[in-house]
Amino acid sequence: MRQTEYSNALKKHFNALSTKARKEYERIASEIQEKYKMKSTRLREDMERRRKVEIAKIEAKKNRTIEELKTKHEQKYQDIHDYYNDITRLNMDMISTLRTDFKTEKAREG
Repeated sequence: MRQTEYSNALKKHFNALSTKARKEYERIASEIQEKYKMKSTRLREDMERRRKVEIAKIEAKKNRTIEELKTKHEQKYQDIHDYYNDITRLNMDMISTLRTDFKTEKAREG
């Protein structure tokens, strides 16, 4: 009978120790999980901030490039516009000169 009681007491003590050890390991595992969850969250937030900064840089560069192209194209358009206006003005002057010459010739003949 004593041996059974002693055996039961040992089992009870072993179960208490194993329960205590399991709770300790669960607590440690929970702390580790929480630690890496926080680390993962910080890393994700940091990467998101970096992504936003990178996007902002790319958009700024894109906008600068667009503005440069607009400026260049405006200048080229103005050059072409001036070129054709000069041609038109020269043609109008030539037409006016030819009319005057024609009227002078007609008046001389007639």
